[in-house]
Amino acid sequence: MFHNLPGGVWSAPNGILRTGSTWTNTGVLNPTGGTLELGGTFASTAVTDPGRVSRAGGVIKLTGIATGGLLLTDSAGDLVLGGGTISGGTIDRVPGSTARLSVNVAGSVSILAGVTLNTPIDLTAPTGSGVNLYLRDSFVLNTTLQVGAADGSWVASIVAINTVAITTSYVPGVGPGTVFGRFVLGERVNAGSNNITSNNSGTTLTLGENVTIVGGAGTIGVQPLLSGGPGHRRGKLRQQHTWLTRESGSLEVARRSGSA
Repeated sequence: MFHNLPGGVWSAPNGILRTGSTWTNTGVLNPTGGTLELGGTFASTAVTDPGRVSRAGGVIKLTGIATGGLLLTDSAGDLVLGGGTISGGTIDRVPGSTARLSVNVAGSVSILAGVTLNTPIDLTAPTGSGVNLYLRDSFVLNTTLQVGAADGSWVASIVAINTVAITTSYVPGVGPGTVFGRFVLGERVNAGSNNITSNNSGTTLTLGENVTIVGGAGTIGVQPLLSGGPGHRRGKLRQQHTWLTRESGSLEVARRSGSA
């Protein structure tokens, strides 16, 4: 185990500093115009506790296993989940902060494992490419998550690694507005598409009560959700190999008729 103790500074002046193994931080992380790639296993408070990060430009990329959720703050700034895992807890943002968590590394395996999401994740990809966000064990969606660009300039996929239930704490008529528990699929990019699916035919992805998927264009399980005109799919949806079940959630289709 490695420790960055009070008074210690881990920095990467215009370069790259990578951590590994298990580590703690009660000192300071400072990219200093470079990139800190935080690998190994660590508590997310090593990054998000007050005073743990001093930003003077640069990038902080989570490539290891961060435990206990993640609280986004202006002091820590924007963070990149670039092939790492956030395990357990809640991902949230302090009121008034503009800090973002993004998954923008094409081809990386970035995982949320047993996480509650209270603030959107930026899945913006380079134009013409796409990114994947993988789910494991369970996922509580208490926000609106954009999956793929609204203008079709990039695509994204939400992929269940094992049997996953997607639920939401939002209750219609009780929560603030109607934006909680919602995936919004962007438009299609050439041959690419946006997906909410599983990477294993022996697993089940379940949409729980009040979870909504709005198209856009893309694929849910193994069937296309086409851009389409007013429509609302009701009842239980079960795809091939029991990939996707819909208990009380909903699929909404906009602009022209399609299938889901």
